[in-house]
Amino acid sequence: MTGVELDGATRHRADAAGGTAGHARIAAHRGYEIGARMAEHLARRDPRPVSQGEVVPSARRPFDNFPSFIARAEGAYLWDVDGNQYVDFLLGYGPVILGHNHPEVQSAARRGLDEGVCQAPFWSPTQVQLVERLATVVPGADMSFILRTGSDATSCAVRIARIATGHNTVVRAGYNGWHDWCNPFEAGIPEAVREHTIVIDVNDVAALERAVASVGDDLAAIVTMPYEHEIPDRVYLGRVADLASASGALFVLDEVRSGFRVALGGAQELLGIRADLVCLSKAMANGYSISAVTGRADLLSLLKETKVSSTFFANRAEQAAALATIAILDDTRPFDRIAALGSRLMEGLNSVLSAASVPAELIGHPSSPYLQVGDEAEPHFAIRLAERCALHGVVIHPAHQWFISAAHTEADIDRLLEAVSTSVRERTR
Repeated sequence: MTGVELDGATRHRADAAGGTAGHARIAAHRGYEIGARMAEHLARRDPRPVSQGEVVPSARRPFDNFPSFIARAEGAYLWDVDGNQYVDFLLGYGPVILGHNHPEVQSAARRGLDEGVCQAPFWSPTQVQLVERLATVVPGADMSFILRTGSDATSCAVRIARIATGHNTVVRAGYNGWHDWCNPFEAGIPEAVREHTIVIDVNDVAALERAVASVGDDLAAIVTMPYEHEIPDRVYLGRVADLASASGALFVLDEVRSGFRVALGGAQELLGIRADLVCLSKAMANGYSISAVTGRADLLSLLKETKVSSTFFANRAEQAAALATIAILDDTRPFDRIAALGSRLMEGLNSVLSAASVPAELIGHPSSPYLQVGDEAEPHFAIRLAERCALHGVVIHPAHQWFISAAHTEADIDRLLEAVSTSVRERTR
C-alpha cells in the first residue's frame, strides 16, 4: 500500500460522504476499513500507534473501533478517510475555538505564508502586532515571549522563575506538558530532575500548603492550571498567589487550555486573579502551533540571562493566525454562548445518565466538560461509550475533557445527547 494509493482512497471516500458542514444530519456509518489499513501501515514506520494507541486507549489493535485518520474538517465537523462524518467534540484537544478551517483565520495564515517562511534570526511586523495585542487583552501582559507549544511556554516560565528567585523547586498542579520537569511518567527522566518537582492536584489547598512547607526556602514557582476537570476554585487560586508571594516564588498560571476559551483574558479575567507569569497556547490561534509566556516586564527581561530559542519561534503564519483569532474573539465574544451550549450538554447528558442509572456525570467548566465515571460503573464504560458514539456520528474522548467551539450549534449538542442516549440503551442489549 503506497502513499499515493492511500491519498486516492481518502479522496474517494471523503468525497462520497457528501453533505456540508452546516448539516446536522449525518449518514449511516461506513466502518473503518481504510483507516484500519492506514494505521497498520503507519505502525511500521511511526511509534505513535504502538506507544500511544488511538484516541480510545483500548484501540491499539485492531484499528477498527474508532476513527484514526481524518480527511478534512470544517466548522464543528470532521470527515474520516472512510467517508464518515462526525460532530467533533475533541477539537484537537481544545485549540479549535472558532471551528475548523475558519475562513478569516485561514486567510490570515495564508497571507503570512505568502510573506515567506522561516526567516530566523529576523523578526517580522506581525510579531510586533501580536505582542502589542496580547498586552491589551491578557491581564498583566507587560511583555510577551512567543514560542510554539504549550510545553515550550510552561518550561520557559519555569526557567524564568528559577532565574528570578535563584531557587530550584517547583510545585505544580494539572497537566503542564511533556518536558522533563513536568512529565507525568518517570521513564527516561533522571531522578535529579524529578526531585525538584512536587506534584499536587488542582484545587487541593491542603496538599498545596504541605508541599510549599516541605520545600523550605527553595521554592521557585507554583505552576498550576486554573482548573483541570473540576470547576475553577477562587479560594485555591488565591491561596496559590498568597503562598507564592510569601515564599518569594512566582505564581505561574498555566492557561494553555483555558486561555482564549473561558474569556478573552482567560481565567485571570473570568476569576479576577493575577499571576506573575501566564502561559498561553491552544485557542490562541484556532489550532495553529503557537504559544506565549506573558507577564511582568522585569521577569520576561530575565530571558537575556539564558537561552530559550528555536528556528521556528518567529514564523509569521502562526502569528498571523493568532492575531486573526484574537480579533475575531474580541469582536464576537462567543464565550457566554459557548458556556451556554456546554451547560445544555452537561444538564442533558447528566439527566440521560441518571435516568439510565449509570454512575457517571459531566463535571467541570461548561466550555470543556469532563466525563467522570464512578468506580462502580461497568468496566471500560467511557471507552465503550466513545466507540458507540462514533458509530452514531459524534466523537468524544473517554479520558479527557470534551470541548465546545463557537461553530457548534444546539443541534450539535442534541446530536451528542441522542448518541449518548442511544449508546446507553445499546449497552444493555
